[in-house]
Amino acid sequence: MVLGGVLPNAANGIIQSQLHKMLNQPEQLNVNIYPNAPSFGMIGASLAHAEIEAKRFVFSDVPVERLYVRAHGIDVDTSGEQMRLRKPTQVLVQVRLTEDGLNRFLASDTLKEALANIKKNSDLAGMLDADISDLTMDLQTDKALLSGKAKTMGGFFTVPFELSGRFRLKSESELFTYDVDAATLNRPVSADVLRSILDQINPILDLTRFNNEDMTLYLKEVSVHDGYIDLGIEADIKQIPKASD
Repeated sequence: MVLGGVLPNAANGIIQSQLHKMLNQPEQLNVNIYPNAPSFGMIGASLAHAEIEAKRFVFSDVPVERLYVRAHGIDVDTSGEQMRLRKPTQVLVQVRLTEDGLNRFLASDTLKEALANIKKNSDLAGMLDADISDLTMDLQTDKALLSGKAKTMGGFFTVPFELSGRFRLKSESELFTYDVDAATLNRPVSADVLRSILDQINPILDLTRFNNEDMTLYLKEVSVHDGYIDLGIEADIKQIPKASD
């Protein structure tokens, strides 16, 4: 009876402490564990389900407004210093990204480095030998407007551009823009130039950069609204992530 009451609360605290570090100090974090009966033993625990909710944190330079996680049928080994899963489990994840958060990511060094690497490794000669900068995004119902500047000829010319399009799942790991219209200086952008720009800004989100030996993420749903975007994700969890020192 004592183990049944104390260990679930201890597990809540351990997981919450690990997640607080892993998510870079979210403003709000709630962890709730619902054990099966008998709830816990000396060397393990069987959980009916677990729920995690975190708000306003930055993960890999991506500001996240809200994260909700729900997992069922978790079998945990609690015999060591680090809790471990006895078997992999599947987790449902809901993520909300705001327009403001995405614009912060578009201005981040992470995206700038990605654009530089793509340009370096792409054959843009004859189409658009340009540096893309000053990217901003306006989220609307089922569509988004992306604006920025393209600097050409070593920065001698700076051309503003706008692209409007819809978000679509290209694969279970990549979120791309489709049905795109583009203009610069109030004139439509040619198909070749548009293609080269999209090659630089896509994918908007690539979940493979978050995957590791303990976790694999899959995109299942995307919903765009005024000022924010909701993502539905499935995660295959092989082990509970370790907290960094």
